[in-house]
Amino acid sequence: MGWELICDVLCVCVFSLLIFLNKNKSQFTPNSEIHNYATRQEINFHLPQVNLTKCQKGIGYLGIKIFNKLPQYLKEEFDNPKKIQRRFEKLFEC
Repeated sequence: MGWELICDVLCVCVFSLLIFLNKNKSQFTPNSEIHNYATRQEINFHLPQVNLTKCQKGIGYLGIKIFNKLPQYLKEEFDNPKKIQRRFEKLFEC
């Protein structure tokens, strides 16, 4: 019972970070804007270089890190929150 509760809390936290990133994506730079080369990571967000651990634990930085680790098909549907929520629930069985 304890492990399931921890998993549910983590799922909610990850999903909340993704919703935050989706609502504020204009504040973050996609890798496709960094250079003109077509790369596999061009759909990812650019992770800013920060020196402070405090910044690395911020919601924007963590949201980008989690988004960049998502499977490709979830990243491609990122603009549709309802669809990504259904996929996310299936993926993590929340």
